[in-house]
Amino acid sequence: MKAEDLISYIEEIADPRFSADWDSSGLHILGDRREIKRLAIALDPIENTIKDALLWGADFILTHHPTTLSPRLPNKDNSFTRVIKMVIRKDAWLYCAHTSLDVNLDGPVSWLAKDLGLRNLTPIEPILDDGNLLLGYGIVGDISDKMEISSFLHRLASILGRSQFVTVGKEPLTIKKIAYCPGSGMSLAKRAFELGSDIFISGDLKYHVAQSIEELGFTIDVGHFILEEIMMQRFAETLKREFKEKNINIEIKFFKGLDPISIKEVLI
Repeated sequence: MKAEDLISYIEEIADPRFSADWDSSGLHILGDRREIKRLAIALDPIENTIKDALLWGADFILTHHPTTLSPRLPNKDNSFTRVIKMVIRKDAWLYCAHTSLDVNLDGPVSWLAKDLGLRNLTPIEPILDDGNLLLGYGIVGDISDKMEISSFLHRLASILGRSQFVTVGKEPLTIKKIAYCPGSGMSLAKRAFELGSDIFISGDLKYHVAQSIEELGFTIDVGHFILEEIMMQRFAETLKREFKEKNINIEIKFFKGLDPISIKEVLI
């Protein structure tokens, strides 16, 4: 598959025209390899992940998080410069689909909504609705029947593979409408509750934000990492399936990330 064709395919799902103005979605490193035989997909363009992808023989690396959000020079001995050097030395490509991927509700960002069985999906903060294309940040939807909060939390824990969450606010007895936004996304909490959500799920909850959200509704911080890690894994699975159906000969591998934040229990 030609590199330009792969980029066009990615941008059908994550169009950089609709990314946030502060973002840098798109091609970050232009490679020299014209024929792409191995595509590596990961959440973060960090050193260990990039090194493993290149050792695997990746011609093209697709990540969610960008190498940088603002223009900078590789003029210091840091992780950013080392990643740039590694990719260029191998003549590989590096593409970052960040908010361009976040805003497409028809893409992998809706994976949790599908696993939870949510219906009537709409963005919390729409950015475009032309009748054929609905784009925006965050997702809100309904479950078919009201669910007890304890049952929902067990279901969420099972889906995410973790049993500890940071929460704010009073737990509702039952829930019907659910909203979430991968990554930080806490700025959408107020609007989510205004839309009638019984619960809001996201990551990167901060102290003063928590104080204001407590007045709005029950919020769960699952951490910045997990929702987007699974999103990129699902993206890789989708591309594998679609390329196989189209008889496109390209090998795809998802490289698992590591949550830099962990919970340590200390006995006192």
